[in-house]
Amino acid sequence: MVGAAERVLEGMALWNAGDREGWLATWHEDCEWVSAVTSSIDGSRAVYSGHDGLTRFWQDNHEAWERFEVEATNADDLGHGLVLMSGRVQARGRRSGLELDSPLHFVWRLSEGQILRASAHLDREAALKALRAEGAAEDIIGAIRDGGS
Repeated sequence: MVGAAERVLEGMALWNAGDREGWLATWHEDCEWVSAVTSSIDGSRAVYSGHDGLTRFWQDNHEAWERFEVEATNADDLGHGLVLMSGRVQARGRRSGLELDSPLHFVWRLSEGQILRASAHLDREAALKALRAEGAAEDIIGAIRDGGS
């Protein structure tokens, strides 16, 4: 069985390759995705549920962005199906030409080898708060904060 961090990285690679069906296959059918980028642009809490929601996110994203790639610089398997990933998003708006190059932090919850919940955050503290909400132990969060993961 593939480890949690490896599964998340596989999903990112499929996203960047433009393989929607492969990317969807990494997600649990009852999944939830919260997008920091979408939220920062329109001010809403953008939540996409299930494969239908992810398909809508994919379509919305590909309509809005000419290019949208995520580079993972670090993916830590924290155990119990939790992964903290840091990286960068680089994108260019389809209509506006807006260039986006920003750090991004993700919290992933996996179940039975599939992504159940995930959230993207523009700042590290927000990601650590989301980890806490997912039930990560305070000693793990403290070690991450101290270690710079």
